[in-house]
Amino acid sequence: MAEATTSIPWELCETIVRALTFPCDLMPLRDIVLQIIDRVGGKRESVYGQKVATQCFRYELLELIRSDGTKMQFSKTDCEPPIICAAPINPAEAVWVEPREDVRHFVRRPVTPPAPPAKPLQSPATVTPPADRQLSAAGGSEPLQSPQSQQPTNERASASADAQSQPQSSNSPIAEVPKLSGKKWVPVAYARRPNELLAMGITGASEALAEESKNAADCAKRLNARYIEKLLRELGVFQKVRRK
Repeated sequence: MAEATTSIPWELCETIVRALTFPCDLMPLRDIVLQIIDRVGGKRESVYGQKVATQCFRYELLELIRSDGTKMQFSKTDCEPPIICAAPINPAEAVWVEPREDVRHFVRRPVTPPAPPAKPLQSPATVTPPADRQLSAAGGSEPLQSPQSQQPTNERASASADAQSQPQSSNSPIAEVPKLSGKKWVPVAYARRPNELLAMGITGASEALAEESKNAADCAKRLNARYIEKLLRELGVFQKVRRK
């Protein structure tokens, strides 16, 4: 599967898709999108929920089927159609695919769950070999020594040591981690270690995430455990315990 360019992580989409309810194999698009919006914060987070829904199709965690039986293909890049849309004030009033089509749309789970997208490897920058090495590799004449190679060994070592001792420029840009609100941060934080948090139970998981929020670089402010427990229940990943 091609890698998707997006700000919405695979782990979040996978967690939400696992919690979706499919009473039958083929569900109306509206029903699934409303479930996704509810799980990321409800009507107030409707726009974000539409983005998550679109990304679930881009990751191929869900499949969108037209009423004529054909499967719709989604781009792997943000902002490129097709895109899932919903009514701005009350999403339940209308859910559609942009660009619009004169057909009904349904959602199903894929027969074979997709693998997570491969993360790009951090490979060193490709360096063009000097002209003298290119000639040598091509079987050309004996390469001429560069001015640096003609310097005495002790001078080259001294220059290298001076270069290493110089501090790096402070002008290099530092990527800032976006700060997420509590409603957006809790699903993301849960998706980073779902198995560990599920084993704790909802109370233990809420306390663990509350502690993590104190120093989390991507959390806008410290969250309390009771608030986190409420969001975890809305996410639907913890089974309700029936009281006898």
